Amino acid sequence: MTKKTRQPAPKAARPSPRRTRAPRARGDSFIRLIAGLFCAAFILYCGLNVYHSLENPFRTEPAAPVTVSDTAAAPGFVVREEEVIPGASGGTIPRLGDGEKASRGQLVADAYGAGANFESAARLGELRSRIKRLGEAAAATPEARARESETAVTELAYLISKRELAAAREKAVVAESLIMGAQDSISAAAELAALEAELNALEAALSGGAPIYAPKAGLYAQSADGFENVAPDRLSGLAPDALEALFAFPSGEPGAGRLITGTRWYLALIVDSESASALLELDSVTVRLTKPIRAEFSMRVENVGKNDGARRVVTLSCAYGMADILNLRAAEAEIVYRETSGLRVPREALRLEPESAESEALETFVYIAEGHRAKRVRTDILRESGGMYIIKAEASAGLRGGCEVIVKANGLYDGQVIR
Repeated sequence: MTKKTRQPAPKAARPSPRRTRAPRARGDSFIRLIAGLFCAAFILYCGLNVYHSLENPFRTEPAAPVTVSDTAAAPGFVVREEEVIPGASGGTIPRLGDGEKASRGQLVADAYGAGANFESAARLGELRSRIKRLGEAAAATPEARARESETAVTELAYLISKRELAAAREKAVVAESLIMGAQDSISAAAELAALEAELNALEAALSGGAPIYAPKAGLYAQSADGFENVAPDRLSGLAPDALEALFAFPSGEPGAGRLITGTRWYLALIVDSESASALLELDSVTVRLTKPIRAEFSMRVENVGKNDGARRVVTLSCAYGMADILNLRAAEAEIVYRETSGLRVPREALRLEPESAESEALETFVYIAEGHRAKRVRTDILRESGGMYIIKAEASAGLRGGCEVIVKANGLYDGQVIR
């Protein structure tokens, strides 16, 4: 009997685990949804901004402080009522400084003969002037010292360019003293003591100087340029060519300085005919001296000469500032016919609106941005300049330099929220 053996049943294959991708697909979809929402929100935001900018184009500009002047440049000459103080042939040493008041009979200079040690005598006068200027500079404020130093250096350069060496030497003393006075007080005091010691030694060594006294009262000036005989009354009726010829060559004699006896000084300018005609109806005008010094004066219109082709002689006068123009003869100036100061704003910033709902009259307003709101400020138009308007500043109402003026916006009203 045959025995059957049972074969082991083959093992059933184990089913492989099933991979599911559902969670990842759901996560990707969520991210895409969020990104789409953000993209849509951004597009909507940009679209709204574009829409609002088209519907209400809001724009501001800062109000710029500005001064606009209508001027005419003109060369000319300074004329004063003055006379030369006679001096000795050898030379004179001033006792007074430029611009000091001299009474009649006061000692103003010492005269030395031709055989005198004029070098030492000249040094004596230089020391006196330097000590005086150094003391004044040390006592002045820093701002005043800086201003006077700048003026002195400018005048010195002008005198050197004209080769007026004698006057340049005196001006160099003034400039040096002003600059030295700007140093620290210890250095200035030491320098002053050394100069006074040298002065005392020279005064003890020198002798023989003849005193020179002022023949009348007036302001003393140490130098003379030979045009002191040109009096203000000689300017009347002069043509431009005649005025230039009058100051072409000096005709006076040197002396021990000069005395300015008048209280007014005169400026004869050669002005183009059109600019001169504008002065015919003016009583006074602002004049800025530009060379060789810089200064500004309010001057009275004395005379506008006859039309001589393209030019006229205009004579102006002033009752102050004599010390500033004491040594000035030839000058360049600007006549200021009109000057306007205010805030410059674009045309679009100005709005014509009624003062109130009950009023029918239109007034000029600008809107300024104060924080998040618009503020309406009434203003006046002063003038037009280069496509812009110059308006009156109203600091009390916030309309000042640098404030934000609303140039473009629709439907503006006072107190409106603008940002």
